[in-house]
This record gives sequence, C-alpha cells and structure tokens, in this order.
Amino acid sequence: MDFTHSKHNLDFLKDQVSVPFRYDYQYNNSDNLVNGEKGQISIFFNYENNSWKIIMIIQNEHNQSAAKPIYILEKDDGTFSFHGFWESISYKEVSKIICQNPKWLLTKFWEDFIYRMDSLTDSMVEQISKLTFDTATNSAASEQFHRHKERISKSKSDELNIYPWYLKQTAKPINDKRFNRLKSMFGWDVANWLRNEKLNLILTSDITRYHKITINDLERTL
Repeated sequence: MDFTHSKHNLDFLKDQVSVPFRYDYQYNNSDNLVNGEKGQISIFFNYENNSWKIIMIIQNEHNQSAAKPIYILEKDDGTFSFHGFWESISYKEVSKIICQNPKWLLTKFWEDFIYRMDSLTDSMVEQISKLTFDTATNSAASEQFHRHKERISKSKSDELNIYPWYLKQTAKPINDKRFNRLKSMFGWDVANWLRNEKLNLILTSDITRYHKITINDLERTL
C-alpha cells in the first residue's frame, strides 16, 4: 500500500503539535467478518533523531493487548511503501478485529488506517509525555511477548522477533529462505531492496530497540 501522503501529513502534523502524541479510535469489524469484533485502537507517535517511531496498540474485547510496529520503505522515486502483514505473536488476539471475509484478508483494516493517517489533524490527537509513550508501548509489547512465548515451542522462538533493529551488510544477497521470510513480513519491495543492496534486516523481540519507521534509515553494520 502507498503511504506517501500519510508520511507527508505526519511530517506536517509534527510542526503543529508537540511529539509524542497518540490517536485513539474504535474499530468495529462486524460488517467485514462473521463474528467480527470491536477493538479499541491507540496509535502512539514519537519523532526523534529525524525519524518517526509509530506503534499501534489494539485491545480486544477480552482486555488483551497487541503492539504492532509500523514500518515503511522509501522507494527510489521518493514515495513510501507500507506492507500490512500482522505477525503471529498477536494474530490470535486481534484476528477478529482486523480480518475480513472471505479469506481473512486485512485490506479493509489497513485501508481504514491509511485513510485515518491521511486525514489526521492536530485536533484529533492527544499530546503525551515520553514516559507515557514508553510505558504504554512497552507494557503492551511485554504482555504479548510473554503470552506468545508460553504457547510456542523453542523451535518457533524466532516468531518473537518482530521489530526492525538494524541492517547488516552481507557478502552475498540474502538466500531464498531469508528473502521469503522478510517478504512475508515486510513485503516484496523491502525484501527485494535488501537483496539488491546485499543487506539483511536484523529483527529483535525488544521493542525498545525499534527506533525508526523507515527501514532504509536503519543503522548499518558489517
């Protein structure tokens, strides 16, 4: 999905209201999915070191929370690409809120999200402290981490690593297995860019290491 206008709107918005801030809304999925549920959605925004950090938190009807990092890729033409994959670490808790018939796609949910980002104004957000930002996002991330860790085997522990951390330069392009994993999580644009640049995207389970929305801007290391 295209995130260009949303990115530009957020860049404009940070000049109108101090960061960090949050945006709250309720999403009712009953029209899109049989037995669809309502979810309370809070999106937390911070801007530090010339980069956005955006985390979506969804709370379901059973008071279970999920923390979803938002990440984009800047293309060569200056546009921004967004891939709405939802990680397995919290999919069970939010699937009835974000998915639609007939194939449990997420298209309508993410179209609604992008529309909201496109039209977000200063009157729609609440300014918060850095402490509130960190406490809320860290708490939701910790909850989903421990919940999912208890229900998976050690062989699937890599599922806990969902936050983009840094880029690692490689001698050869990433192999097909790594390419397919990154493609499923971040989209073809990201996986193809990484392969062409001979880079590997290193992921972490620690939300405090997630600092940048734009994957191209992540720190690079050998």
